[in-house]
Amino acid sequence: MFPIQPVPKTYSWGSDHRLQDIFGIECPGPLAEMWFSGHPASPSPVDMDGDRMALDEAIRRAPELMVGTDASETWGPVLPYLFKIISARIPLSLQVHPVDFEARAGYNRENAAGIPVDSPIRSFKDSIAKHEMVVALERFEASVGFAPRPIELAALRAIDHPLAQAMARELAGKQPLDAHGLKTRYSDAPATAVARVGDFSYTTDRVNASDSANGAVLAASAGSDGIDADMPAAAKVWGHTQRRIFRAFRMAATAPREAAQGLGEALESACRTCKGRRSSKIVQHATMAARAFPGDPSVLCVAMLNPVSLERGESVFIPAGTPHCYLQGTGAEIMTNSDNVLRAGMTPKHKDIPNLLRNLDCNPAPPIDPTSRTLHALFTPNLAVYRPKLSEFMLSYGHVGTDDDSGRWDKMAQRQRSTITDYAQSIAPSAAIPAVAGPRVLVCIEGEVQCTSSTQSVVVHKGEASFIPASDGRAQVTSVNGKHGVYLLASTGL
Repeated sequence: MFPIQPVPKTYSWGSDHRLQDIFGIECPGPLAEMWFSGHPASPSPVDMDGDRMALDEAIRRAPELMVGTDASETWGPVLPYLFKIISARIPLSLQVHPVDFEARAGYNRENAAGIPVDSPIRSFKDSIAKHEMVVALERFEASVGFAPRPIELAALRAIDHPLAQAMARELAGKQPLDAHGLKTRYSDAPATAVARVGDFSYTTDRVNASDSANGAVLAASAGSDGIDADMPAAAKVWGHTQRRIFRAFRMAATAPREAAQGLGEALESACRTCKGRRSSKIVQHATMAARAFPGDPSVLCVAMLNPVSLERGESVFIPAGTPHCYLQGTGAEIMTNSDNVLRAGMTPKHKDIPNLLRNLDCNPAPPIDPTSRTLHALFTPNLAVYRPKLSEFMLSYGHVGTDDDSGRWDKMAQRQRSTITDYAQSIAPSAAIPAVAGPRVLVCIEGEVQCTSSTQSVVVHKGEASFIPASDGRAQVTSVNGKHGVYLLASTGL
């Protein structure tokens, strides 16, 4: 095991105290992210037997030692994930991460154009898709993926503002496509399949022969109207719902700032009138965005997204193509080893709306909970495992020793009880990490923990981290003489 140092990122949306407290550092301004990274743009320093070097360089020198044979053969001599601890005081940008083939094309296109990889106007810094997951370390507010169309409609109709009403009419299929009077070429929606999730019903178009024909007609004529031309390649098989969602989203994303006049007041009013309704939380999130970014019409895009409120230990997985924004809170974020971000608004940074639209997944769907339901995870007290359906990364979050904060794991305990009511008391406690090897990063965020592998045992204190190479084999995290400790463990899913 080798001590690893995080790379701090001081973005304007960061917290004034949260990360500073966890890592015991002073920062003159907001501290937004702490990267544990093998990414070439910001590699973490690791201390290896008295020598300090960048993690990406250490992996290139000894790939089998550091990441192991399986990971090397799958991804090459790299760390396949990027692990961050983030804290947002105000909302982040409205963004989408590119899907795989668009990431490759965009990366090659910008290279050919001679745009430096570290340029602030660069959109594609890597050639791979970016999927990510966030685990809440405290209450965490976000908006992720498109909500059911009826909920979007209810939210937009509640906002007494011309742009919101135009979006609602477009979403309902009653709105001209643009100011030039171009209208939709279809009348009503196809047959639908409905799945209930919580309080929302999610409707997805069934693609049949007539829908495919409609899609072909729309795709063939896209060049003439200039709006469908912005749609992703996947739009060839979209039904009416996805197309209407795209057009409504595009309205807000491309609207000039003048279109946002009076929008803040309209959202504040809608917040009051929507209390108690199913659309209330969506409008609340859009209002939070508008308070942070007054005069930005793209905040109305948030009124189309699923509102996500995570308690500590809860999580959400965000596949490439999914529109999202984080609004407030502290969390552990892990993703494929990519720094690709396509922004539509709510940011002073570079925006790339055309490429964002080409990567936009317009299927209304519930947020994805990546919490592992394996027996090992369910029957291990005080340990949660988050494992999305990909092999680049997974995350474990646990605590050991004395715990005076009895409510710390209420949500996770509730979930366990509902699944294993009759068996929970009969399972012996275990502090062992799930059976993973490969390259791992262990971060202690409260107290201290002891990590023991086949080769050594180290104590990791609050704000410290260790890189556990593949050659160390399986590891175990325990308390130090019964003392309280909370930790995060990033690893691959192999």
